[in-house]
Amino acid sequence: MSSQENSLGISCLFSSNMDEFLQAVFLFLDPASLKNSRRVSSQWNSFIKDRVWDSQVEMERLTEKLKLLWKEGTPASVERISSQRLISSVKCDMKFVYCCTMEGFIDVYGIKSGSMKYELDCFPDERSEDAGIHLQRSSGMGIILEIGEDIIAASPGRECSDELFIWEKGTGERCYQEKNHDNSHIVAIKSFNKHLVSGACDGSIVLLEESKRREWKLKMKMNDIKYYDEYWLDHIDVEGDWLVTGNGRCIKIWSLAELEKTPVGALPLMVMNISDFGGCDYRRP
Repeated sequence: MSSQENSLGISCLFSSNMDEFLQAVFLFLDPASLKNSRRVSSQWNSFIKDRVWDSQVEMERLTEKLKLLWKEGTPASVERISSQRLISSVKCDMKFVYCCTMEGFIDVYGIKSGSMKYELDCFPDERSEDAGIHLQRSSGMGIILEIGEDIIAASPGRECSDELFIWEKGTGERCYQEKNHDNSHIVAIKSFNKHLVSGACDGSIVLLEESKRREWKLKMKMNDIKYYDEYWLDHIDVEGDWLVTGNGRCIKIWSLAELEKTPVGALPLMVMNISDFGGCDYRRP
């Protein structure tokens, strides 16, 4: 039976109100195949979203499947990736491997081919032929890298570098380059829902938003210099409307909606101070 005939057969089940049976069929798929199934038609997409993705019970079942893949799945064989540069850190997604180098480049390789797709330069305005200069400058923290759904964001990570870069993931084309943190170097970047938030060591937070014309614009800037117990801000995360910032001594939870309204003088919803003895002190500022 062809794939087209299979699709027609399942479409008949939709019209026969066989929702529970269809749900079982889709849950039989591995997570990657289930994701691809959403592209078949708007009807499939709507059903999978409503009956699988948005169902807490079914998502728990999918999570268990993902865990089993690590134990029982057969890993795909790929070509060996070989770089002529000194690699300081590596990230990857389902398509690419991103190698941050000590020379200030991000080398992007295809997972299946092992060949380089493109390179991204975190020092485009200062690049010289003497790689040794950049080896010294970019050593230390190393490149701060964030991989979004369709973008790559990074900061050089060196001292006093508040420069943020954004590139299109598909082409490697640079679509944003700006300094927004007043010479305080960026230590954390997080991408979410057409937004990008970055944090610098002085506690400053910058929120960027991508417009419908795919242009990145500054949406909010906040300077938060209190409650960090004289330690650098080194972590940012986002969950829904919640923004989490902090370090090994203090964690703060913010409302993104409230920050966008009144970034000046904004207070976090909650502050958690972490003691040297492993205890936490929860309080509202």
